[in-house]
Amino acid sequence: MYHSNFKIMKKYEKSILLALDKPLPIEKNPFLSIAKRTGIPEKVLLEQLKKIKKNGLVRKFGAILGHRNIGFKENVLVAWKVQDELLDDIAEKIIHFKMVSHCYARKSYPLWPYNLYTMIHGKNKKECLSIVKKISQKTNLKQKKLLFTKQEFKKTKTNLEKILK
Repeated sequence: MYHSNFKIMKKYEKSILLALDKPLPIEKNPFLSIAKRTGIPEKVLLEQLKKIKKNGLVRKFGAILGHRNIGFKENVLVAWKVQDELLDDIAEKIIHFKMVSHCYARKSYPLWPYNLYTMIHGKNKKECLSIVKKISQKTNLKQKKLLFTKQEFKKTKTNLEKILK
């Protein structure tokens, strides 16, 4: 989702976000490298990053791993049926499972009553099913649909350069 503040962002904020859109260098001071690349002193860069985070333009920094390359060959999207008033509490329990990479709410429909979705990664189908079972036990959720990935067609990240122009 594109943030409404993109239209009013200052030029230095855009240059910082564009620099962050590239992989962080694996070194002792990665933000120093970004500061040099953008021409912004490191101290100013770090202050601006705090402001950008506070304003909601950036939520977190994290590594993106190619899960298949590190042994996680199977994944399953689980659609859960959760009472609306319990959604936040249930999601809070689920997000602490290490093998859950995504957890998000969606609107349910009469023919599709599921409103909470989790993406679970495992080494094989058995491991994924074990995690689903543990989540079900911890949350007392019984109604769910498991959608195992058959084929990945596209997996790319957003190109911020096009969005921020």
